[in-house]
Amino acid sequence: MKDNSAISPTAHLLRPFGPPIGFFQLPENLTDILMEITDQIIASDNKISHGASLAGQIEEEPLIPEQILKEAGLDKYFKHCAKAYTIQTYNDPIPGAVVPTQKFEDIKIDLGPVWVISQYEGEYNPLHFHRNCTLSAVLYLKKPDKKPRNIPNKADLDGFIQWSYHSVVPDTFELGTFTTEPEVGSLFIWPSHLMHTVYPFLGAGERRSVSFNATHTLTY
Repeated sequence: MKDNSAISPTAHLLRPFGPPIGFFQLPENLTDILMEITDQIIASDNKISHGASLAGQIEEEPLIPEQILKEAGLDKYFKHCAKAYTIQTYNDPIPGAVVPTQKFEDIKIDLGPVWVISQYEGEYNPLHFHRNCTLSAVLYLKKPDKKPRNIPNKADLDGFIQWSYHSVVPDTFELGTFTTEPEVGSLFIWPSHLMHTVYPFLGAGERRSVSFNATHTLTY
């Protein structure tokens, strides 16, 4: 399998509120590789569920073994993304943000668990945050063909992901939440304390994503 560890990811910072959310577009070949890997894991009789450690009301949440990630170079790619996001966030902070006063030499990234979320009709992730890490991430491999609710004058957010920062205060020029329907190949990274939720959907398709946690450490 081709080594993908040398691909240089580029982060785009989304700033709907205080903590920025990093956005990456996964190269098509990596999306294809992850589809193949996750197909095999979901179909395996020996897969290891990560669901007991997660908030989701989702049946299929298996771990991706570390060896598989290393063989494909995906562990290094995920670390590159986490590092790119962290560096850009420190280099372009929002006004009033707490940033290191001493110039750091480098940022070390330790990759935590990586798991698949194979979500079907009615399944969802309630509002939650991730512990024992500093960064959280999700990337998208499949979008379902959703059945519309067709409720008059209502926004249809089925299958969307939403981050929540604070209550909305009128006329402050800052959103309290940020909601989006990700496309295949979208990867988002954010501070692990940021609350987020994934809405259920109607329809027969699968919404497949891969999530990982990481911890960054500054070296001086």
